[in-house]
Amino acid sequence: MKSIHRSFRHIYIIILSIYFITSTHPVKAQGFEQVNKIEVKEIELLPGILSPKSWYKKDSTKIITYHGLLDKGESTFNLVDGFSLWQSLTTQWIINDKGLFEIHGSLAYDLSTKEVLGRVHLGYTKDQINYWFINIQNLSEDFKKEKGELAMLDLFAILFAKRNYKKYYRSQNTTFSWRRMDNKSKWDIGYDIELEKVLPLQNVTDFTLNNKSDRNFESNMPLNNQLEPNQTEEMLLFTQEAKVRYFFTDRKESFIQAHYTLGTKIDEEKWFQQLKLTYHGTTYGSTHRLLWTLNTGTFLGTTPFHFSQFHQYESTSSDVTTRAISNEWFLKDDYGMATSKPWTDITLTLQSRRFLLTQIDFLHQTSAYESIYIKTQFTEGLPDRIQTGYTLHKLFETLSLGIVYSYAELSPNTLGFYISLPFMESISKKRYFHKW
Repeated sequence: MKSIHRSFRHIYIIILSIYFITSTHPVKAQGFEQVNKIEVKEIELLPGILSPKSWYKKDSTKIITYHGLLDKGESTFNLVDGFSLWQSLTTQWIINDKGLFEIHGSLAYDLSTKEVLGRVHLGYTKDQINYWFINIQNLSEDFKKEKGELAMLDLFAILFAKRNYKKYYRSQNTTFSWRRMDNKSKWDIGYDIELEKVLPLQNVTDFTLNNKSDRNFESNMPLNNQLEPNQTEEMLLFTQEAKVRYFFTDRKESFIQAHYTLGTKIDEEKWFQQLKLTYHGTTYGSTHRLLWTLNTGTFLGTTPFHFSQFHQYESTSSDVTTRAISNEWFLKDDYGMATSKPWTDITLTLQSRRFLLTQIDFLHQTSAYESIYIKTQFTEGLPDRIQTGYTLHKLFETLSLGIVYSYAELSPNTLGFYISLPFMESISKKRYFHKW
């Protein structure tokens, strides 16, 4: 057994080294307007093996992409699945100058659970205004979904720090989506209809490269005072979501958004409703800009059936994140912040290309910028929270550093230093086209 673990350690060290060699090639940012984004180009090292390989029809109307023997688009290891080897293929048909039909497929065999995992994603548009999508999957999904920790960051924490931040459930899901997104219009509209079977998962392995630490991995069960045991059990759910977003400016930075969800349990005559409202504003300037966001919402009638249907926050219990530090709540138990009751949170952020450290010519000549922010969170049944901080963004193109102070009622105040690695978000982006 020790020899097997030793072999796995060698394999992972090689895989992770290749991952960074073939993935991270930062490109300089293009001005203050795009400071929240970073473009990362993939180095084509041994296409088809260590990086994707594409084949084009002569008239370029068909493109087939094999994502390589080392498919970096999927997580190859976590505690609930163990080790799995993913293979992915994407085929695109260019219909006309605006039309596109795409099929993406990913498949893996889980060596620990002996289960087949995968997804099939179809996308179609004929006018680049109306987009249609079908997604079918059998995967381990974070209870927090898109607001959960990045899988690759969690992988590094497991292997090198013997920490597991993400909590998973099995998602056997079929989703049909429609989006109307006209660049000439200030309105975006979306609708999703979803049938999902959810199943509980437990840790099946405690493999790590950090055998010197006596720390034990956490259970896969999320901790939350509002969570009932039956809200993580097996169930079949039918969900509809409607989204409407209106942009106040042509730059589409300031908007108001409404999001309504209606969910039902297939085997019971029960339902729940959720309504979310978001207002986001941005004031531009050549050197400074101000951003503010108001989020509020409630559940109408009944509470959610499953923990994934709670309102989730962008939060982490790690000292390292891939998102903007001002977007994160840094908590000891980040799943404990999720709520099935009314909530409101407000964020105010000042970003500047000339503030404190960016007064230094060396930094001012780069894409680095600074921000100071304050945000609050008010949720029924949870302590009110205030968090404020200072962040130096995009240091050396790919690194952000921040100092954060947090206050919560009946809880110890905290002052911490945090790191953001935004380039990992770009590397982990989906291999198929999708919209809002």
